[in-house]
Amino acid sequence: MRLKSSGKTLYFDCALNAIVKGDEEVGVSALARDVTEEHQKERRFTELFETLQEGVYFSTPEGKLLDGNVALVYVLGYESKEELLALDSRALNADPNQSPVLGRSADDQGGVRTREITLRRKDGSLGVFS
Repeated sequence: MRLKSSGKTLYFDCALNAIVKGDEEVGVSALARDVTEEHQKERRFTELFETLQEGVYFSTPEGKLLDGNVALVYVLGYESKEELLALDSRALNADPNQSPVLGRSADDQGGVRTREITLRRKDGSLGVFS
């Protein structure tokens, strides 16, 4: 919603419910929650994620890539993010018989961690990343 007085844009999460009397809809009730701050935080995070010079990714615990930034696409030699995200979860492994290198081991609780991994680029060469 853009405010007429200031031109400021606000974002709302809205739910509309019909008010029914008998078999007839006689009105509507609306519930709106201001999510402007959350929207702005998400936009800033997206800008940061996409402009980092380091390759950054999100994956499922099983290793399926959910998202990756431009730097990751570039360093792995892919043409687009969509091409990279469409890969099988083991396609980036140096050894395709291993568990997906981008996933978690059974004892990993998902905390912040730094580790060195070897990934297979699109051209088949291997890269070591930390």
